[in-house]
Amino acid sequence: MGQEKRFIKGLFKDTAHIDQPEGSWRHARNMILNSTDGAVSNEGGTELSGNLGNNPITGSQRDKVIGKIEVDKDRVVLFVLDVVTVADPSIPKFPRSEIGIWENGVYTILFNPTLTAPGGKLSNDLNFKETNPIEGTFKIDSKGDLVVYWTDDLNPPRAFNVDRHLRDGSITSLYGITSLDLENIDILNLFPYSGPVPHIYIHDIYWKTPAFQKSIIEGGGLLTGVYYLALAYVDDDLVATNYLTVSNPVSIVDEFDHTRPTSKKDGARDGSQTSKAIKWRVDNINTDYKYLRPVIIRKMGDATDAYKLNLSEISLDSNGNQDIIFSGLEGSSPASVDEIIIDTTSYEKAKTINQLDGVLYLGNLKGTKDVGYQKYANNIKLKAKTKVFENFDEFYATMDNLESGFGQADVDYFDGNVQSVDESKSYRYIPNITNWKGYQRDEVYAFYIAFILNDGSMSYAYHIPGREKVQIQKTIDNVSVFEGEPLTGADTSNIPTNAFTGSVIYDDLQRLSKAYARNYHFFDFSDLSGARDMNYWENSTELYPNTDNYEVWDKDGQLTTGTDGSIQGANVRHHHFPSNANSDFMSVVEQDTCETVPTNPNIVVGSQPIGTAAYPISFQYVVKDGAGTAGTSHTEHIVPLWEDENFHKMQFPEIDTTFTSTPAQQAVASALFDGTTFTATQPLIVTMSTTILFGATNMTPIETNMVDFTITHYNSSGVSQGYLNFNWGNVITGPYFVDISSPCPTSTAGGHIMKVFNHSVSGGNMSNIAMDTGDYINIKARGKGGYGAIKKIGQMGSLSCTNTNSVLRFTVHSSVGTINPDWLQDAKISHTVKALGFSLDDVQIPQSIADKVQGFKIYYAKREHSDKRILGQSVTIPMQPEIAKIGLCKEAWEYSTPGDGQQIMSTLQEDPVTILRKSPWATWDTYYPKYDIYVGNNNTINVYGHKSFSFPDFNLLRTKNSISGATHIKPEYRVQNFVWNGSTLKQDKKMISKIILDVGSPAYTEPIKKVVEEWGYEKNLNCWGKEVDSAVFIGKKYEKFRTTLSGPPTTFAIPRVIGQKAKSYLKGDSIFNAEALGFGGTVLNDGGESSFIFSLKDKHELLTLGQSLSSSSSGFDAYGKYTDSNPFYLVGEPGPNGRNRRSTIHICNLHAFKTDVYKSIDTQELVWTGFEVLGQDIQNFIFDDTNPAAGVPLNFDYKDPSGTVTTYDANFSIETLQKDIQKDNGGNQINSSQYHIFGGDTFICRYGMISKLTGMDSKAKARIQKGIHYQIVETSDNINFRHSESDESLFFPGTSAKSVLKSTGDLTKQDNIKYNSNYSALNDIRPAFPLPSNIDIQDDFPTRTHRSAKNDTTSLIDNYRIFLANQFKDLPKNRGELWKLSAFNNLLYFHMEDSLFASKGKQSMSMKDGSEAFVGSGDIFKQDPEEIIQTEDGFAGTQSQYAALTTRHGYFFVDRKSRKVFLMKDKLSEISSLGLSTWFELNLGYALEAYEFNPACSNDNPIIGFGLTSVWDPKHKRIILTKRDLEPTAAFITGWNMPNVIPYQAGTIRFSQSLCKYRMYFPCFATSGQTCDPWTTLEWDDDTYFKKEGWTISYYPELGVWGSFHDYTPYIYFNTSLDFYSLTDKYPRPCVGIVDGTLMGNAGIYKHDSGRRGILYQQYSGTYDSMGILEYHPFEFEFIHNETKTQDSLLSSFNYTTEVFNSAGVNILEHGFTKFFLYNTFQLSGESNLEYLINTRRVGNNWKINHFRDMAALVNQFGALSTSGAPPLPNTSSYYMSTNTNIIGGINTGTITTSSIQPMFTVNGMSKVLNNGYLDLNKSWEQKRKFIDKWVGIRLIYDNISNNLLNLYSTNVVVRKMHR
Repeated sequence: MGQEKRFIKGLFKDTAHIDQPEGSWRHARNMILNSTDGAVSNEGGTELSGNLGNNPITGSQRDKVIGKIEVDKDRVVLFVLDVVTVADPSIPKFPRSEIGIWENGVYTILFNPTLTAPGGKLSNDLNFKETNPIEGTFKIDSKGDLVVYWTDDLNPPRAFNVDRHLRDGSITSLYGITSLDLENIDILNLFPYSGPVPHIYIHDIYWKTPAFQKSIIEGGGLLTGVYYLALAYVDDDLVATNYLTVSNPVSIVDEFDHTRPTSKKDGARDGSQTSKAIKWRVDNINTDYKYLRPVIIRKMGDATDAYKLNLSEISLDSNGNQDIIFSGLEGSSPASVDEIIIDTTSYEKAKTINQLDGVLYLGNLKGTKDVGYQKYANNIKLKAKTKVFENFDEFYATMDNLESGFGQADVDYFDGNVQSVDESKSYRYIPNITNWKGYQRDEVYAFYIAFILNDGSMSYAYHIPGREKVQIQKTIDNVSVFEGEPLTGADTSNIPTNAFTGSVIYDDLQRLSKAYARNYHFFDFSDLSGARDMNYWENSTELYPNTDNYEVWDKDGQLTTGTDGSIQGANVRHHHFPSNANSDFMSVVEQDTCETVPTNPNIVVGSQPIGTAAYPISFQYVVKDGAGTAGTSHTEHIVPLWEDENFHKMQFPEIDTTFTSTPAQQAVASALFDGTTFTATQPLIVTMSTTILFGATNMTPIETNMVDFTITHYNSSGVSQGYLNFNWGNVITGPYFVDISSPCPTSTAGGHIMKVFNHSVSGGNMSNIAMDTGDYINIKARGKGGYGAIKKIGQMGSLSCTNTNSVLRFTVHSSVGTINPDWLQDAKISHTVKALGFSLDDVQIPQSIADKVQGFKIYYAKREHSDKRILGQSVTIPMQPEIAKIGLCKEAWEYSTPGDGQQIMSTLQEDPVTILRKSPWATWDTYYPKYDIYVGNNNTINVYGHKSFSFPDFNLLRTKNSISGATHIKPEYRVQNFVWNGSTLKQDKKMISKIILDVGSPAYTEPIKKVVEEWGYEKNLNCWGKEVDSAVFIGKKYEKFRTTLSGPPTTFAIPRVIGQKAKSYLKGDSIFNAEALGFGGTVLNDGGESSFIFSLKDKHELLTLGQSLSSSSSGFDAYGKYTDSNPFYLVGEPGPNGRNRRSTIHICNLHAFKTDVYKSIDTQELVWTGFEVLGQDIQNFIFDDTNPAAGVPLNFDYKDPSGTVTTYDANFSIETLQKDIQKDNGGNQINSSQYHIFGGDTFICRYGMISKLTGMDSKAKARIQKGIHYQIVETSDNINFRHSESDESLFFPGTSAKSVLKSTGDLTKQDNIKYNSNYSALNDIRPAFPLPSNIDIQDDFPTRTHRSAKNDTTSLIDNYRIFLANQFKDLPKNRGELWKLSAFNNLLYFHMEDSLFASKGKQSMSMKDGSEAFVGSGDIFKQDPEEIIQTEDGFAGTQSQYAALTTRHGYFFVDRKSRKVFLMKDKLSEISSLGLSTWFELNLGYALEAYEFNPACSNDNPIIGFGLTSVWDPKHKRIILTKRDLEPTAAFITGWNMPNVIPYQAGTIRFSQSLCKYRMYFPCFATSGQTCDPWTTLEWDDDTYFKKEGWTISYYPELGVWGSFHDYTPYIYFNTSLDFYSLTDKYPRPCVGIVDGTLMGNAGIYKHDSGRRGILYQQYSGTYDSMGILEYHPFEFEFIHNETKTQDSLLSSFNYTTEVFNSAGVNILEHGFTKFFLYNTFQLSGESNLEYLINTRRVGNNWKINHFRDMAALVNQFGALSTSGAPPLPNTSSYYMSTNTNIIGGINTGTITTSSIQPMFTVNGMSKVLNNGYLDLNKSWEQKRKFIDKWVGIRLIYDNISNNLLNLYSTNVVVRKMHR
């Protein structure tokens, strides 16, 4: 007897039988190890443990599980698909998807939404597919909720909160949301899906007059700056979407809409405190979410900060709106701007998912932002539009406003009333900034359309090409030209047919770029028919790529007309807006809507009411004699002459209304003389005359010097300027005399009257007294001592003289001349302006794209300074050329001793030089040189012109951006100004130096010169005069220039080229030698402000526009002239038009010629216009392109989700849409400008700036000139919001004109221009990105792993749904795709198709949210994962995602490509080599690979029948590996074997490499005009052609052995902590119980190794058993005994040791096995039943088996099997028939053998069955040989019918040696 064999070494097939390892076995079926230690046992069957569906009898047999996630508490979440439902005959398969949970044998449906198909389009669909199995993981969140996460490589990765759904939802209602549709089912998306994107807007009641807004409100504490609102959705799990939208910026200033004048609503230093709050209104809100998450982004100074507000619960008003308010006072927390700017990433698909250390990982990702729209965007057409602002930014230029900023009268008092100014008519009004910011005229922009994807993220932005050239000529300067032609040709030999030849100007313009300059660069063609009010532009050196994206498509397909169908290889076109040359699009309408009225008479300048009287004027005061009245009635007016010898003021208390009879005289009299003192309110020339009566009593004798009478002139400081002194005795002989008349009779005593008077003798001291403002005159008298009788002036009570008065008369002249009352005018400055926007036509969206998106937005490329063709727009102030000496004023140079002036002023040169005065305004035309100036129509005239200019553009001055690229100017407007001569202004006094002769002491031989200093003014030596010449210029009428002469030459203008270097920044108060730059001289800017300057090329000068002024004029019909004590007065001739022509100026654009802008189209930074189409509105743009039949026109009708059919309107446009939606509450269409798209980068503003110059050359007087210019310009800065912080930063109109003119600093120096650049901010916070042009857009990331934020167990936020954009790792691409992410032993494995990588290290990583992540043992994104085994081609990859399995014993996986199986623990082990290398080599392939099936098709899908799956059996600690395969049927093979010739025969089957499917050919015949496809795809579940096969094998990792094959090949497994379960698809749907042995069929969920043994996927019942429809799967165990392998042995019997337990667990005395067979090299016993005491008996503890013989059939001659029972004939094949003498001395006659052509076993995968063809069970006894060999194989079989448990412990054999 041989020794007992114990079975511990596993299933082993890799050796010959003779070498079978000890303790291993050769074959096992349905066997388990370890049920009892050291035993092999029969495996239990499967027991029903729940079912799909809710029918407990049959379940839902149409359902199939396509994924599972094993979660906590032995629960399993199942993903189920209804695989056969057909709801609509037109839809072949209309499956419902379901999520359920299995627990304790009960399956509960969680979510199975009802499906509808409006318009043939599924809604509510989870979109599960058999072709895409689900893989997932789970966690328990901080609330204790179970959340599962899954992916299927088809739909977006998703997450489902099971417990939340159990609380709030139902089977058809996700989380209680009752109205699921296509979009909001995706609320489950792992990358949070937004659904409808919120639309944020400023609440502007624009349809009211006047308009008002409800968004900037009081009660807040915002700091000045710019604010954006960003919004995200947040669900009940506090999972947030990306920030979906960011509002246009809202400017916050500290003033209010109601501030008056409106010009006082200016800006403030960034960060200044206000009382403002912002209320945004939001609509289009997805109510499936619970909250909105508002984040405020604030730009304040150089800082951009974000503040996260508290969640706002979604609660809509009756109109579907919700308000978000930010006051700055509520609670908020800092946020990262990156969180808003940088999306958490999202992908459309992921192949694999796993988690490790609280971080979720996704691998093998797919996603693109390209929806394929570029070819349709190429057909979109843009049309210029405008928004009209009537009464734009009205400004009242009243005397009060200019003098004091409405310091005396009511604000905006005009024409007798306070005027109402509509604050909504300028860019101070916030809704205008957010909604109506426009685009610069004549500028080029690049526009893009980007789509809002269904998850709320943005697609790529698609370039919208500019218009094509219009092949129509336009007449410019009397020449008909095409827009795309050169102006004059690149050189003289290449002049186009239609070219400009009238002026060198055109040649010079062409020379700006000889090769590329074209007419459209310089002239406006937007009014041509077909131009859509736009100019043409193409980039000269940038071409569209030659890719399909740059075909041109519309709803009918690719355009075919001419070259319209493609722009491939064409020049890139952008959008060139119309210029002001197009009358319909002028920024300022060419109308004169300003008004003037007389100044408010109540305004006082000094103490004089403005406009009350005109000088000269006379008035008279008296002391009446009281004639006709009692003298005592006037005693209150009597002034005593005291005898104290002191002077006392005399009183003249009453206006003589007889002489001073007019109201004007009386008003002036009251203003200047108060009865005792005459005070000058302005510079005056005064002449006085007097008649003074002195009365005396008892005056005898008459003597001289009895009275002193004095008139004294004082300056404003009280210093006497000279006086007149009269006394009695001295006047007898002088011109002033005393006439002593007879004494008047009195009632008491005699007396005399003394009369003192003068005749105003010319040249006398009382004539032409020159008084300055504030000077005054007193009249005083005194009586001489001792003459007490001289008592009174005027009348005494005791003296009565009839008709005698004391008189004081003044005749007053203004020292500055006479003001015409008509010039004292107020003006209303009012214009109509147009903001420039656009509309779009032919926005056509195919349904295939519409299915992916929910709306679109319009963007433009940020216009960087380098992209600007127009560098600025400003008034151009001509500089005045002269030849003069510099350094001193005219007075100093002409002083009698000019050397003294040079000494004081320290001049360096005395020679005259060419200078350019940077004048503050244009002076007389004749002050400029004459040039040959081209005036159009081939005419050049010699006339006064301007060559050099200052150009004070606000943005250029503020930024000091370079103007080095400036090439030419383009006159935009000819502006007729109102001009006010400035109010009286004087320079401040200063210490001046004088040179005097110092006689000195007697020791001096001659006087010497001496320098002394005084406080004051002095011109001859210091050039410091007090006079300031000033003026204010305010634009009145704006007229465009014509490019064809049709009026005066001054109305014609074309672009003018700047001298090559003649452009520069000019510092304030400087002398700049600009000769080297081409200015031709030195620029004088003494006392001036900073500016930019340029000079035009020769023959490019601008014609003077004609000015009416004279600094030397003696009248008031001039400006820029110093006047004493005069207010601002409006100059010009009376009448409505006379004031237009006092000043006319150019407003020009400063251009930089460019051949290309926004290069390249795919690298631009984009700005959102704020325009978007959302919700149902997008349906208006959709056409149906889905599945059009070949040759059949597309269906242009759109069926919305409700089933309503809408006919696509080819004429529908943005404008149509907006006209439709912009209605007031009454349904009336409102505000036509609302129809267009704005959101640009250009404001229209009134711009006030000052220009100054101090005369410091030999031809300029010592006076400073200051001018304010206030005109309308287009600018990228909101000039309204500039502000002042000190006297150095004053500006007009924020400060009164008088105060600005008084200022002495450089107000335009960069540091002094106070403007918060945030107010120029664009909506660039969250841009889209342009579609890459020249590279393939990567939408597949097959080697990428992306990770989430780290889970925070204390946080309510699900960090597993936060994937920051930069948290990914791409693995090497030379190892194939990433198939599986697995985690084991705190390591993350990246399982590639061809290799295995593992993370390494153990390091922490700070995440974005401040937490730490531990990725395996390190940060896998900073350290490259390590390839486990490095080979040239890779090793240990996997292509079997669902067979990869992590257990506590290691990571198990299959490399099907190399036909190996591995276990990764501490090291990588190839476990397939543990006895099964050959078997796996033969059996890991697919059967169809023999029929050209391409394994690269990656059909790793056990659900449909291709692929491997595995499960861990926790009970027996084994890994179950199942391969599912599809084998071809006979019908398939027949079709495959048909001739491979064309035409194919019907039924021919071939493999399609592109589809990865087999197709069958059937001829078809199409009707006329149609086609048909003769190839039909064979589906994998078509059992006519494919048969389900496969195998299952088990592996015991603790033992390191393979165990057994198993008869179950389910399509999916799952396990709990104790058991494992599976589902089958072996049955038809539905199954029939009496046929299949189960009513549950494929709906059953089966527990393994449970229930009745041998029964798999059937429900045992006695009835079924008795009917014989139950299929029992046997337990088989095959082993090899080769203990005597060194020699042949004869086997007499074998024994085995076993225990047998019945179903009750009772150990019974039975042999257990029911059958057996034996075999060796050639012998085979055949299968025999084990019968007690027949061939088996119990011997001790063993069962002994004998009575077996060789039943192998013997072979007749030529190898044929012998007839059953007949004696075999020798095999006489040539092998056995050698002719040589054999070993017994004879000749071979043949040999009796067993078969050499029939195998002993039929082997297929795990199946190894006896080949009956190898047996002859009817052999005669003598042919039944005993078993003799060096080894023997024995198989024990138990049929499992008795349901016993068998434990086989050991076997042995009884042999004896054979010596033959």
